[in-house]
Formats: sequence, C-alpha cells, structure tokens
Amino acid sequence: MNSTTATYPRYSLYLVSLGHLLLEMANNSLPIIYPVLVAANVISYTRVGTIVFIVGMWSSLAQPLFGYLSDRWAPQVVIGLSVAASGAAIALTGFSASWTVLLACVTLAMTGSAAFHPAAAIVAAASARGARGAAVSVFSVGGNLGSTIGPVLVAATIAAFGSRGTAAVFPPVILGAVTLLVLLGRAHRTRSTYGGGDSGLLARQGSWAALALVVIAAGFRMWFQTSFGTYLPAWFEEQGYTLTFAAQMLSVFTACSALGSLLGGTLADRIGSWQLMAIALALLGPSSWLLLQVAPALHAPLVGFVGVLVGANYPVAIVAAQESWPRGPGLATGLALGLAWIGSAAGGLITGRLVDQVSAQYALQWLFIPSILALVCALAYPLARGRQAQPADCVDSSD
Repeated sequence: MNSTTATYPRYSLYLVSLGHLLLEMANNSLPIIYPVLVAANVISYTRVGTIVFIVGMWSSLAQPLFGYLSDRWAPQVVIGLSVAASGAAIALTGFSASWTVLLACVTLAMTGSAAFHPAAAIVAAASARGARGAAVSVFSVGGNLGSTIGPVLVAATIAAFGSRGTAAVFPPVILGAVTLLVLLGRAHRTRSTYGGGDSGLLARQGSWAALALVVIAAGFRMWFQTSFGTYLPAWFEEQGYTLTFAAQMLSVFTACSALGSLLGGTLADRIGSWQLMAIALALLGPSSWLLLQVAPALHAPLVGFVGVLVGANYPVAIVAAQESWPRGPGLATGLALGLAWIGSAAGGLITGRLVDQVSAQYALQWLFIPSILALVCALAYPLARGRQAQPADCVDSSD
C-alpha cells in the first residue's frame, strides 16, 4: 500500500538544531535561577528538590505521549510552540512570588521540552537524506551548545538586573520560535512513503521488543551518565583535589560528551546503530573503572574518553529507536528519551546512597553494572530486530 510521510530539505536540520539550542539555553539556566530565589526567600532547597522531582517525572512520562501526538500532528508546529512555551516560562521564573508559581513556570518549561524533543527528532530524521545518525548528531549538538550558553547568559543578566534578569531569555527565544514556525512551515513537504530515501526503513512493521531493549539500554546508560557526572567532583575531592579542579574535570566530561554526540551518529551511519552502541557500552565500564585506579596524569584523558563514550550513545539511541519502530518515530523517540530519565533518577539515588554510606570511590566502581546491563540489551537488539522486516505491501497505511 502507498501512504505519505513528511520530508524536509536539508536546512531544516539546522533549524531544529537552532531550536534545540534555544530550548536548552532557557531550560538549563534553572540551576542558576534556583539559588537566587532561595536567597530571596521565595523557596527553600527542599522546595527546589520537590520541584525537580515532580517536574522530572512529569517530563519523563509526557515525552512518549507527545511523541505519539507528534507522529499525527504537524511536528514543525509543535517545535515552534514548544520553544516559545519554554522560553516564556523560564523568563517568568525570576518574577515568581511563591514556590507554587515557580512550580507552574518550571512545569510549563519542561512540558515544552517534552513536546519538543520527539517532534524535532522526526524533522531531523526526515531531512537526513540517508545519513540519519549524522543528522541526529547535529540536532543533539545544538542542545549541548544551548546548555553551555544558557547559564552564562542568565548569570550575567541576573547580576545586572536581579532575579528579573531572567526576562532576557524571552526575546531571543520568541524570535527563534517564530522563525522556526515560519521557515519549517515553508519547508514541510510530503512524499510517497515508499517512493525513495528511507523507504526500506519505513516499509518495516517495527518490533516492540527491539524498541523495549533500546529504552531499557538508554535507562541504564542514563543511570551511568547521571551518577558519573554528579559524583565525579566528590571523587576528585576524596583524592585531595580542589573543588576548582573537580569542576574543571566535570567541564571536560561535559565537553567530551558533546563531541561524542557529534561523532556517534556519523559513525553509526557507517557501522550500524546497535554495533556502535555495543562498542561504546563495552568500553564504558572498563574505562570508568580504570579512571579510578590510574595515576593522576591520566585522569583528564580518561574523563574525556568516558565523556565521548557516553555522548556517542545519545544519538545512537534515537536512531536505534526509530529504526525499531519506523511507523511512529516520534513515539519511539519519546520512549527512548523520556523513560530513560526514570533510570537516571533511580540510578542517581542508588549511587548517592553508596557515596553517603561508603565513599565516592566505591560508588563509582559499581557503575560497571548499569553499563554491562545496557550492553546486554544492545547485544540482544539485533535478535529482536531479526523478525522485524516485512514486505512493503503488508504495511497497513492506517498505522
């Protein structure tokens, strides 16, 4: 049967990467905003923790829903509106007079984030022209840049204007959102589902088993990533380093994660998504364990290498999810990105308890467990995909 699917010109990829930059620029300023509101007696750190938990769980569970809707609505509209919603919400946080108002603002911002990621991944993949992994890498790097710019920008405006300096986020984000709505709306086209490009991928029915393995692997990877990034500074302090040096090592980890995101998708196009996922995960546990044993001169290179391995898995997980459920790329992306944060929350809690009860050295040594469990899922993925291929004429166009 013949059906239609959206396709976008190549420049659409750079538009959604820009949208990702603006979204993360706004949302990742929250760690700078919270202490200012605590100092102003608007909230306490206990309230901050409550907000982070409530909004984090909502965002995780909402992403699959928004992914499902993005497969049926115009994703370019979802992208523009979600960027606008997040930008407006973050701009208003500095005006919050109570923690309930702040909770409403942060919830709106994270709802925008939950809606944006699956829709933007659809457009990135639709503009890939056969290089789906590289396209998702470009998309993810936009978010990395936004995460770097946002805290610096908001810190500067708050220093100049007080808590209401958060309003500085509004003009660039709203201008960007309008640009995305207009240009992506013009770029949107439709074509025959089996008329070329990714037709072989789109002709397959999909495999829930393969998708479940990607989601579980992403959850274990997020357990590792969140715990490693959170408690790495504590480990360096245990080794006698200054907090400044620990922060520098965390910056190395973050920067190399961005580099890994850029490289991961490109390499996945060459050797395959699950193959690259398996290689990166196989190296992740031994590399992090080795970091804890070697001489100080090797700490920075190994922290960077672990960052590259972690970052490489982000675009690969999106590609593998979309490959395993090609009929609903938005839903697949939402599941892979959203539900993975549940693994992040649970893993961070477990690792944090080990840090409290024993030491950061002990806790980080045990991070090889989630990396191995993620590797098992990656190795099982091709077995689940083996039963996925179906003739094109067997696909029900109603799906």
